[in-house]
Amino acid sequence: MRYFNNLFGQFQLTERFSFTAAFDIGIQQSSPGSSTYDLWMSPIIIGQVSISDKWKMAIRTEYYQDETEIMIPTGTANGFSTTGLSLNLDYLPTQAVAWR
Repeated sequence: MRYFNNLFGQFQLTERFSFTAAFDIGIQQSSPGSSTYDLWMSPIIIGQVSISDKWKMAIRTEYYQDETEIMIPTGTANGFSTTGLSLNLDYLPTQAVAWR
């Protein structure tokens, strides 16, 4: 059996600045019928600033850990873990379209 949750909060701190904190977590039985579970997780933080009505900029950082290689098999003794950082610039020509 596998369980997964995507928990997040979005916060509008000012008229121009927003913040998102998220935590993805999953567990899966080590083998069918087992009472032990393996875990993978990813905490995420995103900050976004509205430059104007049509332009936004954001920074995102996240960590991903999958020690028992449930989602990303590596064949190594330590499993998989990584950290990422990204910047983006969004252009919103209409309310239904965003270019990143």
